[in-house]
Amino acid sequence: MRNLIRRITLCSFLSYSCLFAQIDTRLTLESHTYNSPLPGEATLIINVEARSNTINYDINSFQNAFQLGNNLRLQTNTVSFDHQEFPSTNYTNTEQFRLSDGRVRYIYTYSNGDRGTILTTWTRIVKVTIQYTINGATSEIIWYSGRPNYYVTDSGDIERTGSELEIPSILQDISLPVCLTAFEAIIKDRSVHLNWITASEINNLGFELYKSIGSDSTFLMISSFRDNPDLEGLGNSSVGKDYNFTDEDVFVGQTYWYKLSDISYTGDKNVHSSLCVTLKSVTDSTKSMYTNIPDNYKLLQNYPNPFNPWTNITYYLPKSSKVCIKVIGILGNEICILVRRENEAGIHTVSWNGLDSSGNQVASGIYILTMEAENFNDWKKIILIR
Repeated sequence: MRNLIRRITLCSFLSYSCLFAQIDTRLTLESHTYNSPLPGEATLIINVEARSNTINYDINSFQNAFQLGNNLRLQTNTVSFDHQEFPSTNYTNTEQFRLSDGRVRYIYTYSNGDRGTILTTWTRIVKVTIQYTINGATSEIIWYSGRPNYYVTDSGDIERTGSELEIPSILQDISLPVCLTAFEAIIKDRSVHLNWITASEINNLGFELYKSIGSDSTFLMISSFRDNPDLEGLGNSSVGKDYNFTDEDVFVGQTYWYKLSDISYTGDKNVHSSLCVTLKSVTDSTKSMYTNIPDNYKLLQNYPNPFNPWTNITYYLPKSSKVCIKVIGILGNEICILVRRENEAGIHTVSWNGLDSSGNQVASGIYILTMEAENFNDWKKIILIR
């Protein structure tokens, strides 16, 4: 009798447990990489995970969806899926990204062979890779509110749908990198004066500046926000800042390469395009050989050309002048403005990374570089090859 009562009690407990058994799901961040796979792009990898609250379950069906915020949706180039627990040999898989509202949907329905299993520990169901173009905005990810949404059944086709855990804050408020609008150099008084301007800053702790004597040589750090307050970032700011650094450790006749990185509060490093300058002496006897103040306005051919992903543009100013340097399409459409401000006399260099004024990558092809300063006008043909 006692054994009978024990069996009845056990069966009742199992029935009660099965009644309230469920499978929960959540989204987690795997990685977020800037300038990957191409300069001006970013790659966000999200894991979809699930966990049973009682026992391991073999699964008949699993479906769910999340949604990209409007900014990220409009920037997204591709969304790809890598299913872990539900291979296409055993399950019918539906994996979709809907651009109209940013819905990312994944449905797995058992067909034959071995079933995928959801454990009592968090199990990765699918890895979602989102590649997007950087434009300096912030965005978010939310659970999709449409129907059907989250739905799970076990091997007996009994529904085990549980809870969708709150999406972590790092995905609810995706911090995109610092939006850099200019990085340029001027040679003056035996030194190289570097200037860069941000349009906005997200999660920016500060900058690191690197230098090399060749494009393929090792870059060494010459200054950092850690020991130079002038290189400290604005943190989170909808407005930008004008940054400056003077490198006096230079020699006439030598070419130098400079590279800029911004560092986030979590230690992520975002590397920007390189910039090269060459110190040339001035032979005019009325000038110091180190002043590098040219006699005339001049726009030099960009280097390298053809280029991918960036190129340097050098121009001469014999006196302080208002300068406008643009990149325009072969049909005359404006692509971006590289320089539009008052510049002091000297030899200047500015870089272009193949992005338009909205931060989108432009296609391979021929573009026109124009320069206006005082009564001076000139142009060069430049070639971008992806």
